Amino acid sequence: METSGDLDQFLARHSVFTRKARDVSRQSLFLLEILTKTSYPPIDEKLETFAEFVLVKIRAFVNGVHIQKEYFAKKDQTGHPDQILRILDLFNYWQTQIRDTVNKMGNLKLVDVPDLKDKFKTFLHDSQEPDFTGKVLYHWIPIVLNTLKRHLYFIIGAILVAMTLSSVDAVKNLLLNEGRGVLLPMLGILIAFILVSILYFR
Repeated sequence: METSGDLDQFLARHSVFTRKARDVSRQSLFLLEILTKTSYPPIDEKLETFAEFVLVKIRAFVNGVHIQKEYFAKKDQTGHPDQILRILDLFNYWQTQIRDTVNKMGNLKLVDVPDLKDKFKTFLHDSQEPDFTGKVLYHWIPIVLNTLKRHLYFIIGAILVAMTLSSVDAVKNLLLNEGRGVLLPMLGILIAFILVSILYFR
């Protein structure tokens, strides 16, 4: 069973992969930009010759990106949260559309350059850091849900304790005398107690 530590380690390694793959994408795009087809045959012939060198360099760049084995293990599993699914989609794109493509190319023709550039640009676009809404959806909500799931029994116990306390005469009298104004502070104290306890046991 995967622990929170395993997940944190996987995400940390994925950040390294993403950073390296984005650097490689930018370097590859720089080289590919040089291979702009012209309407002058002598120049295009020289570019075609240079394209062989460019492909060798790009292939070396791409194959130099370390791939952690956990990607392949997670691909065979189901029931992943959205955050992990997004990561696996990004990894799959890198493997099938970029890594496999450059490794299968015997040579690079000028007519192939735009398509290869588009692949790197797509990866750069898809691997961008999410905005605030994306961070909430793909990062914070999964963390909160995982934390609640791991500590479900403790939370239920705390709720039961709160319900028991509310039935004690002293607490009932306090609620009757002070009204609903005291209910919110008591609820805040209970929530703070639950959160502090979760962090402590974690």
